[in-house]
Amino acid sequence: METYFGRSISILSRSNDAVTLEKGTDEYGFTLQLTPEQAKSRQNCLAKQQTRTAKWIKFSDPIKLRDKSRKLKNRVRKGIPPVLRPSTWYYICGANMRREAAGRGYYENILQDHAGEHSKITALIDLDLPRTFPENAFISGPEGTAQLRRVLRAFSFHNTHIRYCQSMNYIAGILLLVLKDDEKAFWVLVVLIEDILYPNCHAETLEGCHVEQRTLKALLELKMPRLSQHFDELMCDLSCITTEWVLCLFTKSLPAETVCRVLDSILLEGSKVLFRISLAIFKMTSGMLMNAEHIGMSGGERGATLPLD
Repeated sequence: METYFGRSISILSRSNDAVTLEKGTDEYGFTLQLTPEQAKSRQNCLAKQQTRTAKWIKFSDPIKLRDKSRKLKNRVRKGIPPVLRPSTWYYICGANMRREAAGRGYYENILQDHAGEHSKITALIDLDLPRTFPENAFISGPEGTAQLRRVLRAFSFHNTHIRYCQSMNYIAGILLLVLKDDEKAFWVLVVLIEDILYPNCHAETLEGCHVEQRTLKALLELKMPRLSQHFDELMCDLSCITTEWVLCLFTKSLPAETVCRVLDSILLEGSKVLFRISLAIFKMTSGMLMNAEHIGMSGGERGATLPLD
């Protein structure tokens, strides 16, 4: 079995002989299960982060982070060092300016003004809290759950058109793990939903999400026509695979450290990054996908079924 898009990576060889897995925890508290080769590769990446951190110091000025120069874009694409990611995310997307424009105390005031208020939306938020990364000790713990509730409730009162869409809980969860500040997480969420992603992507009708799905399908037809035709022959609606990618920004589909690399670029370059990452995933797994003969839940050799999770 191969799990391509799961957070916990579990890999067996083609001959079905088990490979010894090394267990560990990533930067944000998620469990990893890696082969020795993957563990070594990850250690090499962590070593490179220290070198890149020194090169990133010059970009610690918030003004430079809003410049969006070619040099900054190249640095971001190589990955923002985790130690600098909280401040970089906050300034690189303009969340600080949205916060200043709203006025001092906006976040706390909106929570206080609606304290004790109950509705179908707040009930849905409370229902989704325990479902959000239950394997993560912080998010599933009392403090993390309380902060996640505050962020999601605040957004629902802030944006009365969208209010809340299931999937936003996963985005907010990752933002909390990185930013470690619920007010900053709220403002970055506001920028993502209102300024960066296609309009109404998380609205009740999912209108914007449907537009993104059609765009992605057109891009797949252009960039990988054989794979696109194969999906059509299997009568597989591409949105069955990609809707979660777009709504959750890959937070449920990729390992947390990879998700953060994706968000690094989304916060700087915009929603077009979603298409690039989606096409890259299809490219990386095209061999397995082309071998699939049926729609289902797993994938692998010829005659296997097409993975939809």
